[in-house]
Amino acid sequence: MFPRQILRAAPFTAARHGSFAMRSQSSRKLSSTPITVAVTPEELASRKLGWHNLELATRALHRDGLVVLQDVIEHSKLDALNKTMVRDALKLQALGDDGPFNYNKGYVWFHNPQGHV
Repeated sequence: MFPRQILRAAPFTAARHGSFAMRSQSSRKLSSTPITVAVTPEELASRKLGWHNLELATRALHRDGLVVLQDVIEHSKLDALNKTMVRDALKLQALGDDGPFNYNKGYVWFHNPQGHV
C-alpha cells in the first residue's frame, strides 16, 4: 500500500500499559532515500493534503525527520534559490580562514581535558 517500508503502530494491549509501540513491517533495513509524496493537482489547488497523502507525509516525517512533497514548489523558483546559494557558498569558501566555521578548510583539534586522544 505504501511506496516504501513505513513504521506502523502496534495494536494496543494492556501489557503495554497504554503505550503505542512502533514496529516495522519487516526486518529489512530502512532505505536511506527519503519518502516522496506525489501531491495531486486537487491538493495543490486547495493547498491541503488529502488524508492518504497526509498520513504518508506524517509517517515519513516521523520515521526520517523529513518528507519530500513532489512538485509543490515550481522548479524555476528552486533553480533561482540554488543559483543564489551556490554563489553565496563560493563567496564564503573564498574567505578561507577568515570565513565562518563551516567553510574553514583547516584542521580542527578538540582538546580532551583529561589528556586522552
